[in-house]
Amino acid sequence: AMRLFPDEIKEWIEAAQCWDLEWVDADLIHRSLRKATWEPILDALSHRKMVHVGPPFHIWVAKQMNVVGFVEVPEKDAFHDVGRVVGEVESVIDGNETHVISLSMGPSSNIVIDRLARSHPSLTLIDFGAFWDPFCGRYSRTYMEGLQL
Repeated sequence: AMRLFPDEIKEWIEAAQCWDLEWVDADLIHRSLRKATWEPILDALSHRKMVHVGPPFHIWVAKQMNVVGFVEVPEKDAFHDVGRVVGEVESVIDGNETHVISLSMGPSSNIVIDRLARSHPSLTLIDFGAFWDPFCGRYSRTYMEGLQL
């Protein structure tokens, strides 16, 4: 998005006072699927306790990864669940800020990340988007077609 709308994004960051957040190029995760280089990501996550926020079909993540909490959200339109998700994540971490919070809830992930980052700055918050979908048997993006897992 930054490549397409740099001025608008900078204006939004200023208005939302998000300049103090550490932003990371999210394309790393997307590219790991396209180039079949996801093993280091899975390996790194296997050494940390993780809370996963995602749709019901993401149960594979909860069963296969080091997940200590699975917060279920609707497959679409999870905006109305933001407050509940923040509360459930906070309940699961119970003050332990060494967790990785994996989010796959569409654009609402950004709101959850913003809220949790402000109140729990030590958490590792990652918007995985559709990364987990093919591992759960759903090839939701055209670049996932023919992916060998």
